[in-house]
Amino acid sequence: MSELLELPLQVQLSLGLGYCAYIVAYSGLTAHHRARDAVFISFAFGAISLLTYSSANEEWGQWTSAAITIAVALFAASCWRKFGRRLVYWLLGKLKIHNDDGHSDCWQSLIQTPNLVVGQIAVYTTDGRTLWMNKREPYFNGPKGGLELGSDGSILMVVEEETLPDGEEIQKEDIVHDSWGTRLTFIPSGSITRVNLRVK
Repeated sequence: MSELLELPLQVQLSLGLGYCAYIVAYSGLTAHHRARDAVFISFAFGAISLLTYSSANEEWGQWTSAAITIAVALFAASCWRKFGRRLVYWLLGKLKIHNDDGHSDCWQSLIQTPNLVVGQIAVYTTDGRTLWMNKREPYFNGPKGGLELGSDGSILMVVEEETLPDGEEIQKEDIVHDSWGTRLTFIPSGSITRVNLRVK
């Protein structure tokens, strides 16, 4: 650790910002990344930081240059996350090089879709039950907007209706209570056999 602190400021910045930028650019997308993926992607963003600091330091002091470098690195990571990745994969698809979208599986591809809005969901469980949320709109302003799709395949949701294995339907009451709050149900991925979603 002491050796790291003895490095020049621009090197410390490039290493630290490289990793911070990696987290910004790939948050929620690292499940299939290996250690070398994190290292080399961090180095790529670190190179942007190093070049920015070197250029800025010629005209401003080191602390002003450091502030500019931080802003540039995080801005670059944000642009890559919002536009860059999709643009590159779209271009590769148009050029018929490959049709990979950079996600590890279909579930990750779905839940990382920008501005995805799920209006209804039905979750089928291994014990034969079906959990329903027929209209999400009333819960948008509640905890997690009434629904969270986990990166591990788990689901946290408001359950409005439950169908038992024998076909009996149970309507849930007091889902939103002024004093007690909103009732959410957690379903681990291992308990789920199928999910139906209505999205827009």
